Amino acid sequence: MGGAVLRLLADTEAVIRFAIDDLPAAARRVMTDQQSEVFVSAASVWELATKVRIGKLNLPDVTRTKGIARWIVEDGFSLLPIRADHAELAGSMVIDHRDPWDRMILAQAQIEDFIIISSDPVFARNARDAIWS
Repeated sequence: MGGAVLRLLADTEAVIRFAIDDLPAAARRVMTDQQSEVFVSAASVWELATKVRIGKLNLPDVTRTKGIARWIVEDGFSLLPIRADHAELAGSMVIDHRDPWDRMILAQAQIEDFIIISSDPVFARNARDAIWS
């Protein structure tokens, strides 16, 4: 076969919905395709930990014993660290969106040339490409 590798950046919602087997067919297909390399931003780890701490999200017990980052890696994803160039672009982007986690994911996708897996319209409007349904 030998097709091109798809470089994907899953947003926080996609990570959660992947774990509970509740992704739309197109998103699940590309995330599980052998030709896909799926990354999760350190910003998503930060967002998940914050939402658990403030009581907005319950994650599987394994995340308490192993940690969120390890749980993500064990699901087969690679972690994408936040670099200074990512932070600078996220902070300077002129878009109508205040969520710092989404801004970071968008900046990383732009700099690293990722396709974003997300239902959030901010990504469809501002990313090179976004996949969901």
